[in-house]
Amino acid sequence: MKRVLLLFLALTLVWPSAVGAQGASPAAVVLSADTKETFSGVTFTAPKDWSMQQTDTITTLTAPENDTRLFIIHIGAATDGKAAVASAWKLVEPSFDRKILAAESVAPMNGWDEHVALGYVTGPEEHRVIAAGAYRKDTSWTVALIDGSASTVEKRGTSAGMLIATLQPEGYVQETFAGR
Repeated sequence: MKRVLLLFLALTLVWPSAVGAQGASPAAVVLSADTKETFSGVTFTAPKDWSMQQTDTITTLTAPENDTRLFIIHIGAATDGKAAVASAWKLVEPSFDRKILAAESVAPMNGWDEHVALGYVTGPEEHRVIAAGAYRKDTSWTVALIDGSASTVEKRGTSAGMLIATLQPEGYVQETFAGR
């Protein structure tokens, strides 16, 4: 269990970067290929075979096994990364009340000004991974949450890592040395 949590935390460190009632939710779409998406100006690559559903504030990606969800949530202004993550959990699961196992400030990359990674305590009988990454550009925070089966997170870690690795703020242009 710790190994899987460490895997997800490593993904958010190396590659920085039950939804509450919000009216009628649009139908989820199963992606037939890795797909570049934009949500609140933030871009990311959504993995093939995952299903994706978007509302005004939340993009939900569900693994093919249907037991693991990754959420991208635009929070806007918050006092810090932990506060942004707490706000995100309230939107996704209002009764969320897990203890933080690990919280780490990470060197920002890909156009972000700040990145905070958090992992949460789960019981060994749960076989579950719960983690978060908060990304700040200027005064606006975007949060990535994962809640899912430990075995699925281990199996789909590369797909989740790709999404995290490609998470970029609005207006970010990757530096290139081509032609120099």
